[in-house]
Amino acid sequence: MTEKRDKPDRHFPWFIFDNPVRRFLSPPMRLVKPFVARGQTVADLGSGPGYHSIAMAQIVGPEGKVYAVDSDARAIRKLEEKARARGLGNIEDLELCGWHT
Repeated sequence: MTEKRDKPDRHFPWFIFDNPVRRFLSPPMRLVKPFVARGQTVADLGSGPGYHSIAMAQIVGPEGKVYAVDSDARAIRKLEEKARARGLGNIEDLELCGWHT
C-alpha cells in the first residue's frame, strides 16, 4: 500500500488567466451567457481571479448570486478588487486554503 502525501496546490499568477489576449480570443461573456440567466444562483468552482465570475455576476444581476470558490487567496483578493471596482455586490467568494480531501 502506498503512503498518501498531501501536495500543496499549484497556484499560477492571476494575470495568466485574465489578460487582454485571452479576453480577445475567448470573451467570458460569450462563454457564460448561454448557460446563465438573470436571477439565478450560480457557482464558479476554481474561479481564480474571476475571469468567468465577473461575467456571471453581470448576467444574474442584483437579484442573483455568484459563489466564486478557489484555493488561492491571492486570486480571491484580486476577484474582490475587480468586483468592488465594477460595483458588483452579488459575488460571494470562498477561499479554500488548507482544505484537503
